[in-house]
Amino acid sequence: MSQGAIPTSETVYRLIQELNKLPGIGPKSAQRLTYYLLRSPEEQSQLLAAAVLYPDIWQRYLFWEVRRQSLPDVEIDLNSL
Repeated sequence: MSQGAIPTSETVYRLIQELNKLPGIGPKSAQRLTYYLLRSPEEQSQLLAAAVLYPDIWQRYLFWEVRRQSLPDVEIDLNSL
């Protein structure tokens, strides 16, 4: 969201719906998370978005997932992701 922009009800609804799709996040939790993000400094939301959209994370995850499946006895350090 750009600085100073006021989210529309459609934007808020969409965020709630998307958060609700996460495992373990029901409708109430999705609402709480949404309103928490709306009250938080914009920088915090931007950091969260950047972490989710980190371009390399999916490639690293897939690499380790394939490796884990092919070497089931090898312990993988998740901090190396």
